[in-house]
Amino acid sequence: RVETMAPGKVWAKVLAVVMVVSWAAGCACQECASSDDAAAPTPQDTATDAAKPVEEPPTEGVEGGKLELREVLAQGDLLLGRKKYAEAIQAYASVIKDAPSSEIAYLKRSAAYVKAKKVDDATRDLDRALELNPKSKQALLKRAQLRRSKCDVEGARSDLDALLAAKPGHKTALKERSKLETIEVSLAAVNKLFEVAGDADLDAQALEMSKQYFDNIFRDTS
Repeated sequence: RVETMAPGKVWAKVLAVVMVVSWAAGCACQECASSDDAAAPTPQDTATDAAKPVEEPPTEGVEGGKLELREVLAQGDLLLGRKKYAEAIQAYASVIKDAPSSEIAYLKRSAAYVKAKKVDDATRDLDRALELNPKSKQALLKRAQLRRSKCDVEGARSDLDALLAAKPGHKTALKERSKLETIEVSLAAVNKLFEVAGDADLDAQALEMSKQYFDNIFRDTS
């Protein structure tokens, strides 16, 4: 066992490796997947963000027959609510196929990807939504949350800055920024502990402090 073989500094470094593995595996994204903010957006949610209405031609329904795109979106929402994430993703994908400039379809599919713990796919859909509408407050917020979950502090801050520039009093964005600040302080503190220790092991007090800082980072990225 690592903690009995190597004290102090090595043990803390093991914690750091565990953190990296957790982020890479997308474990930290569970907050985004379970929070109310991560629910699939409705047409009303994005109406004020959309640059202009998207023409919605008819498309094949996921269960056969001709359906309007709004109906397919509604089917996707229903499937998502029933935790049938793969089927929901398929429904939203069918809308994107026939209406590739539909911002809301990308937002909804991104939410489904988050639920399915496919963080990279979710991020790509948010990237596309922001290409279609760079001022989309919802896409900026969701991408900031995903970036924070992967400890991409700079990327998350950039999204939040853009969102708060458009809506300074956005409560969720302000909370997100507070979490980012905690992560930054904790990371800086851990780095400082190792810098001071140099090649020596961390003493008991420094080791306990490093655990607390790691706890803060885990809390705000999970």
